[in-house]
Amino acid sequence: MDPFAAVSAFADNLARKLVILCLGVAAVVGGYLYLTRDPSPAERLQRANPGWTVVAVDGRPVHVDDASGRGNVMLHPDDVGPYRMERVDCEAVRKVFPQRFTLPDSPVGNCLRLQNGESATWVLNMRTPQPAVPLISRLKFQHGVSPSPEDAAKDLPARGDRGSYAVYPREGSGERIVGVAFYRYANNTELIFTFRPPEPS
Repeated sequence: MDPFAAVSAFADNLARKLVILCLGVAAVVGGYLYLTRDPSPAERLQRANPGWTVVAVDGRPVHVDDASGRGNVMLHPDDVGPYRMERVDCEAVRKVFPQRFTLPDSPVGNCLRLQNGESATWVLNMRTPQPAVPLISRLKFQHGVSPSPEDAAKDLPARGDRGSYAVYPREGSGERIVGVAFYRYANNTELIFTFRPPEPS
């Protein structure tokens, strides 16, 4: 056999083995990094609620569903974490409304309770044909809207018809913080009302 051909064959064989070895090492390292990384908030929510489906897409509300046939519930990404979820009747959510809070005159969608230890966050979904900013301007919020509906209206076109508000109650009232997130699709506004525990004084 030609010695040069033998050396070439040996080099080719060695190179193939090195490539396979490198690919194997890369797969092992990649798998290890994936398994040891910190789970995302959506993954933590999924793990805490076997039987539920959690779908999270950047720039969209998080959709959760318990396969009960009653449809999914939308959550604001800020309220996603290792919490226990329970589908509830929306009348139960109305009981935690702050004083002088009123919903738009539109059908109410699905509702949920998120349990985080001893505290609970309540979520109510709604769809309305009304534009988001005028709608939020008439919800009778009395204190601490951040940002103001007027400021949000200025920024709305650049944000692609989506945004959120935090509404803080009067100090010492013990009322819940109201989160309002809106997503405008075609001729409808999807609304997520979130009633979070009051901040400790």
